[in-house]
Amino acid sequence: MRPTDFERRHVESIAKADVNLMVKEMEEANVIGGVLMGRETLNPVYGGVPNEDLHELCEKFPGKFVAFAGICPHDPKALKKMEYAIKTLGMKGVSLDPGWCDPAIQAYDKKIYPIVDLAAQLNVPVAYAMSAYTGPDLTYTDPSKMMPLMQQYKNVNFVLCHGA
Repeated sequence: MRPTDFERRHVESIAKADVNLMVKEMEEANVIGGVLMGRETLNPVYGGVPNEDLHELCEKFPGKFVAFAGICPHDPKALKKMEYAIKTLGMKGVSLDPGWCDPAIQAYDKKIYPIVDLAAQLNVPVAYAMSAYTGPDLTYTDPSKMMPLMQQYKNVNFVLCHGA
């Protein structure tokens, strides 16, 4: 998704959609590793990135990446998928995009509590995509209303990607 182009310089691996080239560029830049964020929104407009695809990249490039499982709070199988991704695929955390879900929900919605509860049990962090492009309006980027959730789950590390 490219709402604007001003923030991007030309990167060959992006232009060619070539993961092998991206790993080469990482090595040339002395980048030792990256985090792959799963995306699952059940939203046909924004699409997603299957956890199995991320697992495949981690297997193809050992030691180069760690992956976070994309989980959609609307999915009735969300907790089952999350447990599979962490325990079987070896993913290191959970990635949520509540503002991109269909329908969009806030980062502190009650549907997210069971996901955070399971993250606490599995001892993995929970990452949220929070930027100007992650919801119908800017209220979806305000982390201040997440405080009750964060206070309830003090043993969970929360990551707010893109600086809210």
